[in-house]
Amino acid sequence: MHFCNVKPDSYLNVMKWLHIILLLSIYTALFSNSSAQTQSSFLIKKVQIKGLPSEAYFSTVHQDNDGFLWIGTLSGLYRYDGTRVTKFLRDPSDSNSLTHNFAKSLAKDARGNLWIGTYGGFMNVHDRYTGKIKRVEPWIKTQTRITVMAIKPSINETILAATAQCIYRINQDGRVTDSVFLFNDETRITDFLEYHVNKILITTTNGLHLLDWGNRKTHEIALATQVKEFGCIEKGGADTLWIGANNGVFSSFFPNSSTYECR
Repeated sequence: MHFCNVKPDSYLNVMKWLHIILLLSIYTALFSNSSAQTQSSFLIKKVQIKGLPSEAYFSTVHQDNDGFLWIGTLSGLYRYDGTRVTKFLRDPSDSNSLTHNFAKSLAKDARGNLWIGTYGGFMNVHDRYTGKIKRVEPWIKTQTRITVMAIKPSINETILAATAQCIYRINQDGRVTDSVFLFNDETRITDFLEYHVNKILITTTNGLHLLDWGNRKTHEIALATQVKEFGCIEKGGADTLWIGANNGVFSSFFPNSSTYECR
């Protein structure tokens, strides 16, 4: 345990592009003529954006409060305003640059700032108003490269970030205020969801776990499935949760109930 100015046209361009793709996908799913298939069909169309690397590995996508589309890749972070692409890279001589070019996870906070988790360089935050990038230092400086698996805003307006074995709490000024070490090398965190204050569901390579930050204890949740390797988690309507596993998607987990149901 351890402790823009934004042009309205740019926003409309991005929103128009996203809405077209969404409408085309829905249309194809509803009116597909393929009677032999029982699964819904969705239109998959590659979008060409001038300025993006054509062969890069795209790891994460996020749209901010101003309509900008942020795209994390193995070779840098890109911001698309509907017309132009701006590239953000690591520069060893510039403390206001990324700590690592591999932008693995993205999330925005209550102020609209963008938090960037990297593969091997811990975290950065892009200030919505100044346009500058600030580097976030881990609780204890180490020579080991720290990869951030997931970032999400906390209910109490701080930021939560997960590495493979630890979850950090970070204030909006970019300072780590607390952290909890959870697992050894045999169990790695893949994603998490704070569904109630200080109550966090954690997907791992070895089961679904519940962390009570208040008493700093965690336990594995018994599920009506033999699946152990989970990759992501997101809240749906009401108390429904969607959880991605290595062999499909599961739903109907109810954190407020004494029984956890998996379908």
